Amino acid sequence: MTDTTEIKKSTQQENEDTIDLGTLLHDFFRGIAKFWWAVVLLTVISACVGLVRSELSYRPMYKSEATFTVSTQYSNSTNYYYSFIYDTATAAQMAATFPYILSSDLLFDRVKQDLGVQYINGYISASAVENSNIFTISVVSAVPQDALNILEAVIHNYPDVAAYVIGENKLNMINEPVLASEPYNGKGRRSATMKGALVGFALGMLIILLYAFTRNTIRKEQEINEKLHIQCLGIIPRVIFKKRSGRVSRELSIANEQTGEGFYEAFRALTLEVMQQLREKDKKIIALTGTEKGEGVSTVARNMAALLSEHGKQVILLDGHFFEGDVNNKCGMERYFAGDCDAASVLRPDQKLKIWTTGFGKKQSAKDISENYDSLKEFINTQRNSFDYIVIDAPTVEHLDAVQPVLELSEAVLYVIQQDKVKSGRIMDCIEDLSRYEPVLLGCVLNNAQGGMAGYGYGYGYGYGYGKYGRYGNYGRYGKYGRYGHYGHYGSEGQNNKKD
Repeated sequence: MTDTTEIKKSTQQENEDTIDLGTLLHDFFRGIAKFWWAVVLLTVISACVGLVRSELSYRPMYKSEATFTVSTQYSNSTNYYYSFIYDTATAAQMAATFPYILSSDLLFDRVKQDLGVQYINGYISASAVENSNIFTISVVSAVPQDALNILEAVIHNYPDVAAYVIGENKLNMINEPVLASEPYNGKGRRSATMKGALVGFALGMLIILLYAFTRNTIRKEQEINEKLHIQCLGIIPRVIFKKRSGRVSRELSIANEQTGEGFYEAFRALTLEVMQQLREKDKKIIALTGTEKGEGVSTVARNMAALLSEHGKQVILLDGHFFEGDVNNKCGMERYFAGDCDAASVLRPDQKLKIWTTGFGKKQSAKDISENYDSLKEFINTQRNSFDYIVIDAPTVEHLDAVQPVLELSEAVLYVIQQDKVKSGRIMDCIEDLSRYEPVLLGCVLNNAQGGMAGYGYGYGYGYGYGKYGRYGNYGRYGKYGRYGHYGHYGSEGQNNKKD
């Protein structure tokens, strides 16, 4: 049993450590799109550094050289070919032995003696043209006159020194040495600039690659199961509105047909799954939250509430963002706390989504919520008996002090994760914070998902079309129970219920 458990853990670890090449490439190109300016900046800075370094480190060098043909004692032979072979071999041998002759100090001592100096201000080298008896001696020095003087001294002494190694030889000069009029080495501005630019570009690409390796965000349903160990109840696709002439609504709502069929069907599948879990667990109050702002918690809450209404349910959407307020809400919950209006007065019908909404018209401090917590609890418990579901658009868990009252009043939680936005470690920390409270964590929903990156197409969970249900399902645009469900315009008691 222990071995089986260890094998499972090992397999799970291997799956987590495996690098998804497609995801890595996506993150790499995402990094390019996000940090292209940094790559350009590093390239320019590095190119300028290379140029400055080439200017500061440049040292002009002058070269003098002489070319000879090499003759040996066989050159007087009547067999010209035989003599040429020996001369060619001798030239190659002279070039090969030249470094050893220089290292013996014999040549250096003679050159210094001829020049009357303590050290040689230059670099001496020799080479032979392949398959020929042509031999070249070069001297490079920072002083052009020193290069010429050193070369003349080498030409004078070299044959005698080489005789100890390769025998008698004769150098027949072809090109005489001359005084260099300009440096043989350029500043190399272009080369240094290009090298610096390449270094900067490579550094920028390396930074982006590190960015791609360390993103560790949630992209797929599989990653939710492997990294967070919670259930994914649905995937909401990203909506890209087409550019059209005239005014086009860009509201992310199932009531907006511009969002497309996939958007509606994704919410329908999510809502059915949530309804089933709430029914099995006998829960009616569900809070939606996320890790940080901008993950679409409010969008998911509103549309899921609307879909619950389309299934003939009476739904309240409670805006739980206490610390923000809604200036358009003239009769917010704060007036209910003060006794200025009753519970029915703070409920407003949403004409588009066919749900009831309520919230706060003014910002509430943590002290305000604490002092009125019992009144808020009483309000929710009272509406629980009159409505089928209470959906709470809660603050994000990064503001734990704000979301805490909502969690204490809720029965279940649905966690919203925007694809490729927050690192999985941070999400896990927030989910652990949620576990301190009593609400059941139903699972999560992957929001704003790109089909390719999430690993699904429009076939995920809901097919390419809508089947027999049409654009708004079997219940029609607002459900078969009428404009506001089977309870009528203001609930089960109708208009009089509002007055009471």
